[in-house]
Amino acid sequence: MGGLSKQFNKVRQILKKKGNKSKILDLECGSKSGNCTESLVEQLEEAHDVTIVTLTDSLQRFDNVKIFTALKKLVLSPKCKLEVVRMKEPNVRAAEYKRWCFKRTNFLHHCYQLCKEREIRLLIDATLVLDTPEGKPQDVSSWLSTHFPKTIPEDPDLNSIKIRLHALNSSKDQQVYSVFQALIVTLINCQRRWKRIECGVIFATVPKNAVPQTEALMEVAETYRAPLLVRWQPLDGANPRGSWTRTSTAAQVLFPQPHNISTGKGWPVTGSVMVQKALEDTTASTVCCEGSSSVF
Repeated sequence: MGGLSKQFNKVRQILKKKGNKSKILDLECGSKSGNCTESLVEQLEEAHDVTIVTLTDSLQRFDNVKIFTALKKLVLSPKCKLEVVRMKEPNVRAAEYKRWCFKRTNFLHHCYQLCKEREIRLLIDATLVLDTPEGKPQDVSSWLSTHFPKTIPEDPDLNSIKIRLHALNSSKDQQVYSVFQALIVTLINCQRRWKRIECGVIFATVPKNAVPQTEALMEVAETYRAPLLVRWQPLDGANPRGSWTRTSTAAQVLFPQPHNISTGKGWPVTGSVMVQKALEDTTASTVCCEGSSSVF
């Protein structure tokens, strides 16, 4: 009977633990958050009853060592109830990727082994940002084609991609095409579970191949079940009817859209007759077809 009693008590303790609500501490550490170092450190020092700590944009903060030292003290505290430490890094710019990796290594040096010894899960969730503020989409396609295959597949912490393009010259449609093509190759050759992929294009005039290029990219995303959103937005952001969006099936839960902007296989609400006609000519071009391939 003693053995059964011990087993029953053990099960009861497990159920009791599962029934407890997690106490979460979310700390925005980015330079734009306005949170001073002293405040962040103080909150960590007083977080003895917290079970989940989330640090957002902390790795690239100039004084992050002070924050990591406070986290280390919390982990070492006998009163610590931490179960998960989550690092959210939504702004890892491609040009700063190597430096970001160095800072991540520094953080892990402070905390990884301690968390492991105390059975605290340490999660890093990062988004790679490919931006073209100077209107040079070729820089993005070059990064995707050249640097991406050599580094990102080996980096388990980069779970999302965010691409921003400026297609302000209709004579340079080829540049947007090259980015889409590079992204297709990335999806095919780097088969992993992405959390989300966003590609936004700001345009002055809708490129003539915008629709077939987008649909070809979306077809590959469907084939590989990638959570992809592609959004075309006019330079005049005050004109929402000029915007149109595509989301893959896997992305529709992640990217809820306004009712006046269609998603998935639907056609965009737009004031452009050219786009509307092109969409009519490519009806049902976004299909989920295993093993299919697309050529622009």
